[in-house]
Amino acid sequence: MGDLIKAREGCVERCVPDLFSGDYSSVLYVGANQRRQHFLDRFEGSGYDRIVLLEAFEPNYQFLKEKFESGGSGAYRVVWGRAQEIERLRLGVFDVVFFWHGPEHLRKREIPPTLRGLEAACRRVMVCGMPFGFYEQGPEYGNPFETHQSHVYPAFMEALGYRTETLGERDQVGSNITAWKYLSR
Repeated sequence: MGDLIKAREGCVERCVPDLFSGDYSSVLYVGANQRRQHFLDRFEGSGYDRIVLLEAFEPNYQFLKEKFESGGSGAYRVVWGRAQEIERLRLGVFDVVFFWHGPEHLRKREIPPTLRGLEAACRRVMVCGMPFGFYEQGPEYGNPFETHQSHVYPAFMEALGYRTETLGERDQVGSNITAWKYLSR
């Protein structure tokens, strides 16, 4: 798994080379959970002083709140809610919105409006990660939000205005799509 994470990190660094350059100071991160918080150390280490984690599953929310709000640097805020509720949550606007391994958990018809809502909360760059195509997954560790409801391919994200890069083989466990879109505001 370590090699896979390093490959994904390399992909993000190639695709969005300024993400950890110190040019940005705020990020909305959707997709952290008890088992993984990929890139969070990179955001904090790159000068992001406002890091908001959005989590739908209450046990994950409680875990993240305890780990990052009480023991963290003070940069973190953890919010209980779903990406589809971004407008209702009124979290403000961020330089970066990072929706890491989240789109596949939405029904395909929910992805475009959810991304539009997240883009409305983003000033500079949206970054998404997801499996490259078919990857069956049900609820994990009692979390119904872990179920994969969509199988996404690059053309789908490209039709929504994103650039994409893939890792691994289509429809294989461990594969990945990194999708990104620079916004001008």
